[in-house]
This record gives sequence, structure tokens and C-alpha cells, in this order.
Amino acid sequence: MRSNIIFCRKIFVLLYPDVNTSFSNPYIAMLAKYLSLREDIVGVGTLSFKTIFSHLRSNCIIHFQWIPVPEYPKIKGFSVRERVRLFYIHIAYLTLLFLVYIRKLIFPTRVIWTLHDRAKGYYIRPALMGVFRILHFHIADGYIMHADEARNDIPILYKKKPMLFCDRPNFIGQYGPIALPEELSGLRQKLGVEEDAVLFLLFGRIRRYKNIEKIIQAFCSARFSKKARLLIVGAIHDKDAFESIKKLIEKKRDIVLLPEIVPAAYIRLLFGIADYVLIAQERGYTSGVMFTAMSYAKPVIILRWAAALQYVRHGKNGFLFDWKDLPRVLEIASQHRNDIDRYNRMCKAALETMKPLTWEKTVEKITSFYHSLWQMR
Repeated sequence: MRSNIIFCRKIFVLLYPDVNTSFSNPYIAMLAKYLSLREDIVGVGTLSFKTIFSHLRSNCIIHFQWIPVPEYPKIKGFSVRERVRLFYIHIAYLTLLFLVYIRKLIFPTRVIWTLHDRAKGYYIRPALMGVFRILHFHIADGYIMHADEARNDIPILYKKKPMLFCDRPNFIGQYGPIALPEELSGLRQKLGVEEDAVLFLLFGRIRRYKNIEKIIQAFCSARFSKKARLLIVGAIHDKDAFESIKKLIEKKRDIVLLPEIVPAAYIRLLFGIADYVLIAQERGYTSGVMFTAMSYAKPVIILRWAAALQYVRHGKNGFLFDWKDLPRVLEIASQHRNDIDRYNRMCKAALETMKPLTWEKTVEKITSFYHSLWQMR
């Protein structure tokens, strides 16, 4: 595949955060892999204090995968050690940004941010968020977004810089092939879920912005025509949210909570036993859980927002909902599960939606964007 951009000399790419430790976010590792396969990319590394001044003779792209902001959890329940750790992380990040700025002044360097998230959902003062946005804006040369539907939701400040809109790639085969029925035998029973129940899965880190409490309340108020269960799986990243969830599900046998990190090899099995995957975050421009679920042929039930509108067709490959309608949507999804042929068509449609979204196509557009930034000056 050839681009319309006239390429400049080869580029070295530094990615942030560390591609070797982001086991919970395969996007970064996959991006590094496909960038390294390209002839116009001389190398791919991780941005750190050790690498910030490496490859000074190459045209360097520093590519941040999101805009980190100082996310301060509520002080209650956090030890002094945890507070010091948060403070250290933020100071280290600001120092790294300063060094990136110095490199830009002296050596051939361009800086890009991929906008995955919005500020909504963070514990952060609006004034401080404004400071960070101005800081990022002055350092950035361009932005990338994986949801064309989110154009109108971008902070006005960012719109003044070049921006690339391209599809987020799928995760087909990322954790191995789609699980076969014989691989799933007995797994529900081990998790305390009946084989004949309609299983709704909430997967991912337990955080406030994922609205897990609101989903639990909607699930409990739905009137299902057959047995239904809600499985919540994910590592704890917000202690307050976790405690609220524990109180909500006390003595509720139809809700199972597994607050733990899921090994990569187990993820495809977890999606395999689920009938639907629930997603209710309000902060994101895109959703890795949505792309993973649909890549493993699972219909999603997702809050009506940017990426959902772009990829999910209500009643075809998943369901869209507004909060007031969620109990009714859960009931309809349960009824669809009883119609085997109809449900299988939804699963197939979810997978077919993901198939055209290849890493090769997306990385081609991203590298063309890299080159275009050099030609603008």
C-alpha cells in the first residue's frame, strides 16, 4: 500500500508509555510492532529519561498514546506512601515534558498525542486541567483520534493543530483464536454462573468513570424473562468505587464480582462464556473493551457516544442505550439471546464489523501523518 504523501528521510519513533509494560493495553505494543515493520521507520523505542536524547541525527517522532493528567483520588483511604507515589508520578511526567520541549528546540523532533480519553471522569480541578491542556498544546505538533464521530467533542484549543482521524484497529487474534465450546466447558460453573443464564460481562479496570454502580442498579431493576447474571471482572484502580460496588451487590446472587487482573491467556475464554459485553464509560473517545469484544464475536451493549455511534448498529451487532432506557435494553438483549439464529447473526455481524479495521491500514495512515508534519514547516 502506497501513500500520497511524499516521504521525507526515515523516522525514528519514541512511544509513551512503555511498550514493554503495558500488558493491560495491547494497543501500544501492537502499534510498536507494526511501526517497526515499515521501511520508512528506522526504529521504534520507548520514551523515557534514558532515551529522550537518543537518535539525535534522525527525524524523531515522539508519540504519546494519551494525555496524562494529574488524577488525584479522594484522599480518604489512601496511605501517605500512595500519595507520595502519585506526586512522584506527576512530577516525573512534567519533567519529561520539559525535556521533550528542550529536544524540540534543539533537534529535529515532532510531538503527537493520540486522544483516547476526555478529562471527564478524572478527579481534577478545571483550572488545573486548563493548565495541562495549554501545556500539551504548546508542545504538540498534531493529534490523532480513532473516532470520527467525536470531532465536535474535541477541546477547541486542540482543533488549532493538524489532526488525523482514522479507525482504531481490531484485536482479532490478539489473545489467541475465538474459544471453542469444548474449551469453555465448566468455566461458568467455576465462576458461580449457571450454564443456562444470560451472562452480561463488565470487563476492565474498576474505576469511577466506568459507571459500574449505575449499571448494577439498571441490571437489578430489569425484569428478565429468563435467568440473567452480571459478571464484573477487573483490577481495582479506584478504592472508593470498589467499596461502593461491594455495598451495592451484597446478598445479590445474580451478580458476581472478580476484582483481579485477568491473565492475557484467559481473556478470550472470559469473552467466550459471556453473551454480551456491557460498556458504559462516558469519558472516552474510543473503547478498547468494545473493540476486543467485537473482535471476539461478542455483541456489545454500550452507552450512546462517539465510537459507539461509529461502529455499533443497534439490534444488528450490539445495542446502544441511554441511561433511562438501559433496563429495557437489557431485557430486549436477553430476549434476543433466546433466539439462537438471531443471536448468532449478531455475533457474526460484530466480528465482520471489525475485520476491515486492520493494523496495516491504520499504521499506514499514522506514518503518513508523521511525514506530513515534517512538510508543514
